[in-house]
Amino acid sequence: MATAPVLTSASDQLLTERTRRLVLDFSGVGLCNAAGLGAFARIYRDCRTVGCELVLTKVNATVLQVIHIVGMERLLTIEDRQTDA
Repeated sequence: MATAPVLTSASDQLLTERTRRLVLDFSGVGLCNAAGLGAFARIYRDCRTVGCELVLTKVNATVLQVIHIVGMERLLTIEDRQTDA
């Protein structure tokens, strides 16, 4: 399922409400493709613009590996990492 557009739309709504901390729960996300990485980059940029902290939580090992390979791990706050793939 293409969730990147849904994710960016939801984050846009929350950021217009002056959210100070945006937590994305990845407990149901098994894969991350280029569209997902693009969504992370856009949301990260938008959060920085309005002074909102972006946090990813419950990220599984497969998604973590993709984030690490492209070098986004140093930009994103990742809490409660899942060790199972």
